[in-house]
Order: sequence, then structure tokens, then C-alpha cells
Amino acid sequence: MKRVQYPDLDSTQGLIWYSRDIDGTQYFGHGGGDSGVSTRIGFREDGVGFVILMNASGSGGTLNNIEDALLEYSNEL
Repeated sequence: MKRVQYPDLDSTQGLIWYSRDIDGTQYFGHGGGDSGVSTRIGFREDGVGFVILMNASGSGGTLNNIEDALLEYSNEL
């Protein structure tokens, strides 16, 4: 599910999980949403992860900023 299926289309997307490399650590995640709702889940290979549930659209980079902060903090665990 994490293996990239169509690298020419998207080199970070598996069947469900996208991958992201931050400072040499690989993270996997998935997001979704609907009008007025945003969600994201992410984890790294050692099992440390996060879940974000927002009752907002996450516009203006809000959801990405929260994800980045959580990932940065997880490196301290």
C-alpha cells in the first residue's frame, strides 16, 4: 500500500499512503476532507504518528503548518 504505483504520475503516492521525506526520515500519511472539514493521519516506520481532525477547511496552509509542527516535535520523541 505504501509502494509507489505510478512514479511518472506521482513519485510520492502509494495506493492510499503518500510518502514524505523530512531530514532523512520517511513519513507516510493520508488526508481527506469535505466542505468545512479537514483530516490527516501520518506516521513513521517506528510507529510514532499523529491524527489531525479539523472542523475547518485548512485553507491558507493551516493543516500543513500543524502537520509540520507535529512532525518536527516527533523527532524529539
